[in-house]
Amino acid sequence: MKLLIEKDQVSNSEFTRILCDEHQIESHSIDSAIDYLNGEFHQLSDREKYSSTKYVELSQEGILSKTKELDELLASPTFYSNLLDSIKFAINRFTYSFDSKQYFNGFSLYHKYSRKDVCRILNWSKDEHSTIYGYKIKSNTCPIFVTYSKREDILASIKYQDYFLDNKNFHWMTRHNRTVDSQDVLNIQKYKETGLRICLFVKKSDAESDDFYYISDLTPYEYNSQTIKDDSGANLPIVNINYEINTLVAENIYNYLIGE
Repeated sequence: MKLLIEKDQVSNSEFTRILCDEHQIESHSIDSAIDYLNGEFHQLSDREKYSSTKYVELSQEGILSKTKELDELLASPTFYSNLLDSIKFAINRFTYSFDSKQYFNGFSLYHKYSRKDVCRILNWSKDEHSTIYGYKIKSNTCPIFVTYSKREDILASIKYQDYFLDNKNFHWMTRHNRTVDSQDVLNIQKYKETGLRICLFVKKSDAESDDFYYISDLTPYEYNSQTIKDDSGANLPIVNINYEINTLVAENIYNYLIGE
């Protein structure tokens, strides 16, 4: 948006170069960013709440440009000033907090993200945060969301035993009614062949907020079938998966999450 305000249009290649030179990151998210700005990513309720206006266009030749609607909005001094102020704030905030050693393909270690943030950063074409239910495999990515200290009043069938074995390994349960031959479990087992990206997000409890700390990407190494009981005492099949945590969890965040 900053470049388009300054230059009216910019090539995809120039934008990628500037992003790398000025912010030390590579962009694989042009289409996703445009969908977000233009409202295509958002759920219908959000599109109705805000706007269905299209702001940015990308030509077949790879040229990014403003739409007529955005030009008309920028003609308002108040809109122009507020938009530029918001852009400057966002860039400065990112620059201040960015650490290339802690940045992994869109996520910074131990920064907090909502489910919606994660859908956007993983370049999902639509916001599907309301249907993730703990984890979801989509677009060759698998975000996992864990509430470490679970409420006592939740159903036994979803009181999954997800926990750190130590700061290098994580024990996780799939949804119930899964076996090692279930499709989602097979997809995880084939991660080497497909390049499936598995990301772990953890919050201490529901009292904390709706946001989760990004802990690390994960590598699965052990799969065990077992059962858990529902509230009526019936056995439900489930799969335990042990993961290697690709980046060792920092001691302070580790101790905080496990309650020490």
